Amino acid sequence: NDTTPFASQPQGESVYVTGNQPAPVVRQLERDFANVTVNDPFDGTTETAVKWMADPVVEELLHFSNADPNRIPTFTAFPKPDVYFTSGQADSPACRTGTTAANAPTNCTSINSQYAWNHGYYAPEINNTWAALVGPGVKHLGVDGSGPGQGPSSAGDANSGTTTDTQIVNNGTWLDQADIQPTIMALTGLQDDYTPDGRVLVEDMTNPPDKAGQPKFLALAKCYKQLNSSVGEFGTDVLVADTAALESGSSTDDSTYANELAQITSLGSDRDALATQIKSALYDAEFNNKPIPGDGDLAHCQGILQQADELAGVPTEIKGDVQCKDQTLTNVTVDGNLTVAEGSRCRLTGGTVKGNVQANNAASVDIQGGSIGGNLQIQGTTSSSTVNDVTIGGNLQVQNNAGSVAAGGNTVHGNIEVHNNTGGGTLTGNSAGGNCQLQNDNPGIAGSGNTASHNNSCNATA
Repeated sequence: NDTTPFASQPQGESVYVTGNQPAPVVRQLERDFANVTVNDPFDGTTETAVKWMADPVVEELLHFSNADPNRIPTFTAFPKPDVYFTSGQADSPACRTGTTAANAPTNCTSINSQYAWNHGYYAPEINNTWAALVGPGVKHLGVDGSGPGQGPSSAGDANSGTTTDTQIVNNGTWLDQADIQPTIMALTGLQDDYTPDGRVLVEDMTNPPDKAGQPKFLALAKCYKQLNSSVGEFGTDVLVADTAALESGSSTDDSTYANELAQITSLGSDRDALATQIKSALYDAEFNNKPIPGDGDLAHCQGILQQADELAGVPTEIKGDVQCKDQTLTNVTVDGNLTVAEGSRCRLTGGTVKGNVQANNAASVDIQGGSIGGNLQIQGTTSSSTVNDVTIGGNLQVQNNAGSVAAGGNTVHGNIEVHNNTGGGTLTGNSAGGNCQLQNDNPGIAGSGNTASHNNSCNATA
């Protein structure tokens, strides 16, 4: 039994080791926390209670450190979504007498009907919520993204909490709380005397600031959010990597943790410096009408995200064909074809698919950047589908979809065919090496700024 004294604050479990304990003692407590098990009262199985862990380095990268060292947890353990930790006397009467290490997972576990869900966890159903914008200057977009019944849930997941926030597919605008304040300032024509951490949601404005309404701004702003948000790609990756590191090692060999921590620290320093630089550039575009300077920051941002993926063990190349089923694939190279499973959601961000991408009767498809060597076919989707800034070696076919369609800034070497869709949408700024055909959509899809080497009927609403 580990008798190291500590105080804790749920939920997630912020652990404060008391006294000036040596590092090996703290490391053993971290390993022991990682190995805590609980009995599932519903099915009788025993499973681990903790899903993710963060040490002070990653706590700072996830933005929950502060200037007072006494308020920084020694480490934080994020339980699975259906596990709730309590301190002191257990709710279960059986835990109070006759409990040993062997029977504690069963004796000290009970069902608490007072809680339907828990705050403070790293879990998609907790970290995904909604924001509403209304007023002068705000576009009338309706529900931008997944509807109330389509959000993430651990229901039916016997080993709950197995997904990360970055694996959740939601075609709506990606934002966090930090973005709301600068957006309101831009809508009201006001300006802060400091540089906020958020960015202006220009895609939701009818008349965005001039330099912030340009494609270069939006690409950098989206990458910045994945770089700097606590639940973006970078934050998720370092949490995954740190968890594996904290679980590793022994009293005689802790080299895996030391090596991983050194890499996280170095990459985190690069992230902090770049995030500060990018948010200043975004602020200048939003409020001082200065253009985004070059593409260097975007390339650097994408590079750091790629390094974080590698640190977390995210695959960067997949041999053969792939089926995407309620997944997000970021900067991945697929050597074959990619098929979206029926009824599923799929998001591709950057990366390369060397063959075809086919989505027949899927829920939705969201493809941002990157390249497809063959054809892209989206047919029969039930929710919104988006294709932006993609280079397509073959044809782009968007047909018979019930959900809204948005395709913009794509370079298509073959034909563009958009017809018989019933969810409305937009087709803007695309180029076709062959024909561009937009027809028989009801309600009509608004086409503008599209070019084609041959026949072009894509610059009207049809």
